[in-house]
Parts: sequence; structure tokens; C-alpha cells
Amino acid sequence: MQTSPAEQALISQLISAEAVVFPVQQAVITPKITAPIRQFFVVRGSRVRQGQLLAILENKDLAAAAEQSKGEFAQAEAGYATTVGAGLPEQVQKAELDTAASKEAFDAQQKLYESRQAAISARRASAARSRFRASRAWRRRAASINKRRNSSTT
Repeated sequence: MQTSPAEQALISQLISAEAVVFPVQQAVITPKITAPIRQFFVVRGSRVRQGQLLAILENKDLAAAAEQSKGEFAQAEAGYATTVGAGLPEQVQKAELDTAASKEAFDAQQKLYESRQAAISARRASAARSRFRASRAWRRRAASINKRRNSSTT
């Protein structure tokens, strides 16, 4: 086997071949919370830089939890008011406080139910969008590979 030092010159021969390219560096991305992805800003294989926004996560579950906490707080306040007001001999005032507490509890549960229904619908739509985008990306990739193969055979 003969060797010679490398030197700069014009390319005199071109070779075409199929190959698989692997990245020099890869990173695993794990969010601090678990939530469905609302929107991607990059595609698989894209170059990214540190601090770049890659995706937005859905926050409907977190909003529902916050709404539930508000409802529970309102119930606790109503319970406190009932306890403080229960020392009064008037049964009418206690009945009014009980009614108000029940109404607040009902309203809180109604809001929780509606936000969860919206979250379920949004999650289904997000999953369908993700499947569609993945399918479209694979079709484009396959078309690109077929096009390269067809152009290299002619």
C-alpha cells in the first residue's frame, strides 16, 4: 500500500453512493411536566441551538388543576364562613351560607367538567395533527429518496 501526503487540488473523480448519515451529537429532551404537544417549531434532523424554542406544550390540564384549586379554595372559604356564622342562633343565616357554599361547589365542579371536556377534545385534535404531520413528513422523505434514485439511474 502506497501513501502520499495530502495536497490541495481540483477534484478529478466523482463517486456516487448510497449511505446512512449519523449525527455527531444528539440530545434527549425531557420536559419538566407531562403534557401533549400543541406545536412543533423544528422537524426531526434539524439543526438547533441552545435556548431555541422547540415545541409548545398544552396547558389545559394545568389550567383545569388551577381551576379546581380555586374551586376548592372557594369551598373552604364557604366552610369557614359557615363555621363562623354557625355560632349565631339564626337558622336563616346558616341556610343562606349553606346554599352559597353549595352553589360555589357546584360552579367549581361545572367549570372543572367543562375544562376537562375541552382538554379531551384538544388532546384528540393534537394527536390527529401530529399523526398527519408525521405521515406527511414520511411521504415527502420517501418521494425525495425515490426522486434521487430515479435521477441517479438515468
